[in-house]
Amino acid sequence: MARTKRSAKLDTRNARLKLPIEERHQEPLSPGRYLVYRRPKSGAAGSWAAYWCDLETKKKVLERLGTADDFQDADERTVLSFAQAQAKAQSWFKEREHQAIHGDESLPQDGPLTVAQAVDRYLARNEAMGGKSANDMRQRAKLWISPTLGGIEVGKLTRAKVEEWHQAIAESNRQVRPKKEAPKVAHPRKAKESQRKQNLNRNQL
Repeated sequence: MARTKRSAKLDTRNARLKLPIEERHQEPLSPGRYLVYRRPKSGAAGSWAAYWCDLETKKKVLERLGTADDFQDADERTVLSFAQAQAKAQSWFKEREHQAIHGDESLPQDGPLTVAQAVDRYLARNEAMGGKSANDMRQRAKLWISPTLGGIEVGKLTRAKVEEWHQAIAESNRQVRPKKEAPKVAHPRKAKESQRKQNLNRNQL
């Protein structure tokens, strides 16, 4: 679990209740990732939100996380302390990052990532970015990568396994190309006979 980042203005309810109401107070957790706190004009308990900004596309998303424990004890579900809100925000950021990379609405993978899954993700990203020869790359991966390395966990893929895989491909490609047939040369006697007939035909014209 990621370590909770401290914030002098948001850590405690006493500090939060001194902040101006109806203003968004942000605490940066990492580049483009913020935990947001805001109290309503009525003076009721404030709310937590996660603010995500894609540094490349500049796309921005604000996700409400729950109510701050300004007047109630946190229950880790709807009423959240600063630490709980931060943990929930980090979890949501992870989902957003996965979706931004893979261009889908699936959730991040829980189990070990296999080579086949990593290749699929790369190809999906390549296609989403308008990469050329995507179909050719997918066919090559299906032919050469998936059958041998596809089921191996990425974390267990060693240099020796990759070198062995390269060697197997090299050996399978060693095919002796058929030699080009030499142009047929007419037998000397047949060549002379053919030339004689051609000369005879010319004389008759």
